[in-house]
Amino acid sequence: MRFTIIIFISALLMSACSTGQNNTSSKTIKLKQNEGEYTLLKEGKGKSSSPGDYILFSLLVKGNDGKTYADRRSESKWAMDKVRDIDSTTQAIVEMLSYLKEGDSIKMAVPLDKTQKQQGLENVDTLFYFIQLEKVMDEAEKEARNKEMMSEKQAKIEAGKVREKEVASLVDSLLTEYKSGKMDGKLQKTTNGVEYYIVEKGNGPKVETGNNVKVAYFGVLKDNGKLFDNSFGRGEDIEFNAGQGMMIKGWDEAMLDLQKGDKAILFIPYNLAYGEQGRPPVIPAKSDLVFYIEVNEVNK
Repeated sequence: MRFTIIIFISALLMSACSTGQNNTSSKTIKLKQNEGEYTLLKEGKGKSSSPGDYILFSLLVKGNDGKTYADRRSESKWAMDKVRDIDSTTQAIVEMLSYLKEGDSIKMAVPLDKTQKQQGLENVDTLFYFIQLEKVMDEAEKEARNKEMMSEKQAKIEAGKVREKEVASLVDSLLTEYKSGKMDGKLQKTTNGVEYYIVEKGNGPKVETGNNVKVAYFGVLKDNGKLFDNSFGRGEDIEFNAGQGMMIKGWDEAMLDLQKGDKAILFIPYNLAYGEQGRPPVIPAKSDLVFYIEVNEVNK
């Protein structure tokens, strides 16, 4: 069971239908097939793509409401797309991507169709895409990269499984200490009642609303300590934007009290988790939850 993020990149790409963002201090380029334009913020010096090539690009998507709706700026999250011939059915963003060369950085405004808004975008009129083309690859280079990524992922999974056992033992010990009252006087509390204990203090930047963070976690039911989900066994942190409703309320609150490098255990009441309904069959109704977390990255 993974936490649900309110939007997916592929859906965003397919929803792009028109553009309109002017920036007189940067170079504005009009699309040829679609109406609209994009702003070239920085011109790269790398090679251009051709139909059949694959492109890797970093991506940040923000709404006119100030919220971040997608952040794929870290290398492991870069998006990949195959370059196709441009025709009358080509979406505006796909057309724009085909014109970029390695190193190009652009901004593109995408007004949303009011009659076809996706869940989570009801109050958003425009999405702003910030894209940098990182690499152009042929088929062989794409396959080599995929193989390398799979090898790295497997190594992380194996290392994560070792940590998983260590963390399971730690969480069991901390939960026992909490229930016995030995943590009394050591616990801190958020405004709405999330209790937390700092296991190890970090020295990195404090988490602020909207920051993109990467967090390792291990979640158990408070009443019996039963594991329901953890990221250690997968060898991959969860990545989200703090305080913007991408996670359960208890996480959103607690994260804003933490900083990079913190290792903490959170005790979250059910009303700040999955509520009266729970998330059957894994999380029963009215379940208070416990999360051990490690804040590994904080990106402003």
